[in-house]
Amino acid sequence: MHSLVIGATGRTGQEFVKQALAAGQRVTALVRSPEKVTITDAGLTVLQGNGRNAATVNQAVAAGPYDAILILVGGGLVRSTVNQVITQHVIAAMKKNKSTARLWILSAAGTGNSVDQVSFFAKALKATVLRAPFGDHERQETDVRSSGLPYTIVRPVGLTEDPVSGGKYIAKEEGKVPKNTIPRADVAHYMVHHLTDPGLEAKAVTMSST
Repeated sequence: MHSLVIGATGRTGQEFVKQALAAGQRVTALVRSPEKVTITDAGLTVLQGNGRNAATVNQAVAAGPYDAILILVGGGLVRSTVNQVITQHVIAAMKKNKSTARLWILSAAGTGNSVDQVSFFAKALKATVLRAPFGDHERQETDVRSSGLPYTIVRPVGLTEDPVSGGKYIAKEEGKVPKNTIPRADVAHYMVHHLTDPGLEAKAVTMSST
């Protein structure tokens, strides 16, 4: 299994890289600052570059083939298009290079039709404080769904820094999720172990702890 990760130095990205390597998978990480990659492993390849640069993303995708390409980029509270821009570059590069990898997107619970799966408190945050990053994720998801590429969208609730729970989490397409938080380590665990799961192709799942 070989994955290309954009956002590998972010907190969820670091968890994914660590767990994927521990599972014996190969990881290629596209990062702006290679010195921030603290893991040393024979299965890890680090490429320097900015995901907002189309040519850089194309070069990284061309270095495949990959089984999965993951966009694990965070977002701030100010208005931003970072997730959408990176996603558009990845989609274009995958089409140009005829990549058959599964495209994985780290979105957020409350995006799209998952708004009915979260609590009233989460809905209030989306409409106020988190309006900007949710807008970015909405546009990102729209681009992914219309791309014609194989994809899986993961929409976690509030992310915590707790360790892997040992499977005490849920990922579902419909229905309320039981909690408002989930360790980002559990989100990474789910992705590592379902990268090419055929049952998740063209699906969006909302994740929370149980």
